[in-house]
Amino acid sequence: MARDKYQRKVNLIKNAPPLDNQLSRLIGRVEEEARIAFTRSFAVYKETQADSDLDYALTMLRLSKNATDAKAKAYMASPNPVEVEVSEFAGPLQYNTFIPLRRWLESLTQALSFRDHDMVALLLQHTSEKAIVDKDDSSKIFTRLKVDYLKGMLDDTAPHERLWRNFVNAFPRRDAIDAFYIDPYMPYFYIAIGDEKGFEQAMITATQTHKKMAQRVNSVTHYGFEDYPPELLGAASLAFDKHGWTLKHKNDYLPPMWIYNQWQL
Repeated sequence: MARDKYQRKVNLIKNAPPLDNQLSRLIGRVEEEARIAFTRSFAVYKETQADSDLDYALTMLRLSKNATDAKAKAYMASPNPVEVEVSEFAGPLQYNTFIPLRRWLESLTQALSFRDHDMVALLLQHTSEKAIVDKDDSSKIFTRLKVDYLKGMLDDTAPHERLWRNFVNAFPRRDAIDAFYIDPYMPYFYIAIGDEKGFEQAMITATQTHKKMAQRVNSVTHYGFEDYPPELLGAASLAFDKHGWTLKHKNDYLPPMWIYNQWQL
């Protein structure tokens, strides 16, 4: 059933009327629909444990990442066009702006969970100076600190304590919305400094924060990921790869075979 729904969506996308920047819109729709198809198909697999259901779910997951990567590569090459191919859609993709903060964060953390070192390296070329173009003063501060913070946590030579202190002091957790934009990135600090207990607690807190926001708005979607936040997947995968840490708590957001690198992604 999930396969049929996805194919119907693809057919609708293929037959869509011409749009401005049509290729970008088509890839965006493939990205969203493939991720939803993965979520639904993986839910089916958890019930059936059938290899065919898992294979289909992973096919959708790879397709969604292909779409995410195509857009990220084009943003990183801005303003130059990049030749991309996603499913049946191909051609030059071009943006005239730098990559938006939310897309950069999610593309980077997703690449970490896929162990895609080339994509991680590409996205780490982004700078806070590029990220703050055309933003108001308050957004500039938030964007600059967030880019510098996450890049620093992935750099063994960076001043992790200072970056963490600057980040948390600038953005106190006053309510659930603040927490939603801050908590998912706290585990990266504890990975950087090698504090396993701090990491475990930060993952629990970030998961609780995500669930509270999901309950508040009924559905929290990250470009189509309804149940598997890229920030948490990236953190759990990085902790395992870098330190061999495994989670000590049950977490429905984080499939063990994904974060412990047992899938061929």
